[in-house]
Amino acid sequence: MAPLSRSRLPQAILLVSMLLVSAGQSILFATLPPAGRAIGLSDWQIGLIITLSSVAFIAASPVWGRLSDSRGRRGMIVLGLTGYALFTALFAWVLDLGMAGTLTPLASLVALVAVRVGFGTTVAAAMPAAQAHIVDITPPERRTAGLARLSAAYGLGTVAGPLFAAAFAGLGLVFPLYAAAGAAALAAVAVLGGLRHAPHRSAAAAMLKPNDPRLRLWLGIALGYFLVVAMVLQSLGFVVQDRLHLAPSETGRSVGFCLLASGLTAVAVQFLLSRLRVERPGRLLLAGLPAGIAGLCALCVSSTLPLFILGMVGIGGAMGLCMPGLSAAASLAMEDHEQGAAAGLIGAAQAGGFMLGPLVGASLYQLGGSLPFLSGIVILAALFALCLHRLRDGSAQHGQPVIAKQAVVGEET
Repeated sequence: MAPLSRSRLPQAILLVSMLLVSAGQSILFATLPPAGRAIGLSDWQIGLIITLSSVAFIAASPVWGRLSDSRGRRGMIVLGLTGYALFTALFAWVLDLGMAGTLTPLASLVALVAVRVGFGTTVAAAMPAAQAHIVDITPPERRTAGLARLSAAYGLGTVAGPLFAAAFAGLGLVFPLYAAAGAAALAAVAVLGGLRHAPHRSAAAAMLKPNDPRLRLWLGIALGYFLVVAMVLQSLGFVVQDRLHLAPSETGRSVGFCLLASGLTAVAVQFLLSRLRVERPGRLLLAGLPAGIAGLCALCVSSTLPLFILGMVGIGGAMGLCMPGLSAAASLAMEDHEQGAAAGLIGAAQAGGFMLGPLVGASLYQLGGSLPFLSGIVILAALFALCLHRLRDGSAQHGQPVIAKQAVVGEET
């Protein structure tokens, strides 16, 4: 497939934009648990905020993905970044009002839920379009490498976010969220000016269904895997604060270091994958899922910050392998005109995991400190067994291209 642009600037702008989105998300997971507790919210109420945001993301992601197939990628990416900037700033403002006592805990909860629903609805436009753009400009044999670069950018954001949060913790617990909102606004302007608008596509957007036999396996894995990821991210702040007996600001810093270690590991793995030619990306899951199990085992017994960091290194290794493997395997099973729709469905499945994960993780933690991690071990083991069984036949639908993709020449999406 011929490149759509002789300049690397458009792709660099896209990768940096996704880095900023990820940075803001990792900052949120580091700051929301202690900030929510400072407002007076219970653990399950904090989980509910993220869960309802994921409901909105699930509903919107397939719609935006289909629209990116029919109307081009740039507009969807700009929409997602603009919504990200607006609603992240509003979210930080409500947290400030709640911690200052200007809003009651109930009013804070209602406002935070409303803002996060708006966030989930709009930001869902960005990632499917970005992923489909990478698919547009890479041939099938380099698909895993291209998507690994996108995942690496996302992982770098996971690294940069906690670093920023830890470095500027003295300016206020939610100050990094305001900074993330400003960076996303700048990214939206850069995408608007740096990516050429694609000609309008006459073909109707693909109407894929979740039970499509080419996608069923990958959708199920995406749902289960990201359920575990969300359980870990939601529970980590509570576990670190309670086991290490930390104040809210110290908790944010310590969780930031854990996420930093996880992000560095994921980026290192994805950088390596971006240099390799992986013909059967589905098999990356067979390496990634055991790495996640090892990380969860470490988190179960962690009682010091170094042990928590070690556990998150395992989680990061799993993320580095599973994210590009899952995205590339699903992409290779689809036709060119279905890429945005497929990415939207995969994104919705991932959001489904994030919808259930925070609520499940917080509820399990109230029953027992290690239950979120023990439950994650069981889920990842089941996913590994499913992958091992389904990938043995080596069929194209399980991670190899069925037919050659036709290049879309002459447009930048």
